Amino acid sequence: MEVIEAYSKDYPQLIRHAKGFPAPERLRQVVKQGAVGKAPAKGWSKPTEGSKWIITQAKRKDKRPLWVLVWGSITDVAQAVHDAPSIKAKLRVYSIGSWNTAMDRAARDYLFREHPDLWWIENDTTFRGMYMGGRQEGDWSDNPAPELVDHGRAGAKTVNRWRVDFLNDWRRRMTWTRGR
Repeated sequence: MEVIEAYSKDYPQLIRHAKGFPAPERLRQVVKQGAVGKAPAKGWSKPTEGSKWIITQAKRKDKRPLWVLVWGSITDVAQAVHDAPSIKAKLRVYSIGSWNTAMDRAARDYLFREHPDLWWIENDTTFRGMYMGGRQEGDWSDNPAPELVDHGRAGAKTVNRWRVDFLNDWRRRMTWTRGR
């Protein structure tokens, strides 16, 4: 919630420059506190506001899948799936692996071992193209071909070709804040 408070201070400046930024009140409605520590060895512990929210959203009367994007520990997804395994058919999980996986290995391994039918993409290296390398040619895909390796990370060159563009866009948007 601390981040939303900071965002709320920048929000008036942001909407002066572009439409589509969600109101801080809207973010407060959908952002929930998840686990603040690692899961125990079994991979799950006790429900959190975040894991309960995943369950609630997955059980909504909506034919569309529920996309859960994880850049960090997958603890709350593991807890939600443990507490309500029936939601698995609705979930589409996309997680950033690597260091994030190591931060809560028990939760990740629990899902991998006990719920092999969970729809889940674990991106272990391609995301590194967001901050490694430079402009490169080729598809934007998860191709492990040797020519797409950058700094020892498979697939990084499939993303990093746009690095300059997305960093310039980020910098431009940051100047919109606080009246700069």
